[in-house]
Amino acid sequence: MTRVYMFIISLIMSFLSIFFPTEKPFEMDTVEFDGVTYQNDIVPQNMYLKREYELYDKEPLYSKYVFSLIGGYMENFYKLEGNYIYKSQNTSYNSDVRSWLYCPQDEWEEKHSYYADDNNYVYYYEVWIGNEEGVIHNVKNADIDKFNEILEFDIENGYLTATFPTAERITLPSKSTPRIRFYKESKDGFIETHTSTFIIYDGTLYLYRYYNGSTGMIEVSVVPQELRTYFSDVLKDGGYKEYFQRKYSNGFFGFNSCIC
Repeated sequence: MTRVYMFIISLIMSFLSIFFPTEKPFEMDTVEFDGVTYQNDIVPQNMYLKREYELYDKEPLYSKYVFSLIGGYMENFYKLEGNYIYKSQNTSYNSDVRSWLYCPQDEWEEKHSYYADDNNYVYYYEVWIGNEEGVIHNVKNADIDKFNEILEFDIENGYLTATFPTAERITLPSKSTPRIRFYKESKDGFIETHTSTFIIYDGTLYLYRYYNGSTGMIEVSVVPQELRTYFSDVLKDGGYKEYFQRKYSNGFFGFNSCIC
């Protein structure tokens, strides 16, 4: 009887796995076009193309049919500048390109080494105040480790990226506040990555998560002290020192405004 139960459970689990598949580990892939073999895994994970491409109306250079238990589909490959091949039409700023971007195999080592070197990137941040356009600030002599840490912190605790946030979360009143994003861009201008939104509230830097319309409150993640200190100093040096000195309680920011 136990064997029967186990068999039934295995069937149920197999059925559920079709509709709720587990996340597969990354696998390097190759594709051949006009006698040239192209390979992906050129760039680190969580990197995006610097600009979007209109590929929906383009004729694919190469297509292949992918079989699936719930129906097959076509994978289309398109040519980009720089001798790159890109899989799928989606090149939005938030599309991780590690799996989708290919280059010729004989160029792979050189390109992969370039994008793996943190010194081949520029580091900067952008600040929005109220309805003004964002202001971009390059960070000279940036602490590369700290930028990588804040990017990882965002992935682990951002509203759209974290399944199980690791940092302390608190709620705050929704007030007009500077909004900040931190960036890392390859010096060839081809790929970048960036955080979601950080805010300065009551003199403290937080990672913004979401706005609760029913309560008028926002949820934020508390940035670790060492990381918070470094980026607070970066922002102060960039001309935003006043936001770390004045408090909401003194009326400097005296009106409610959803920052989402």
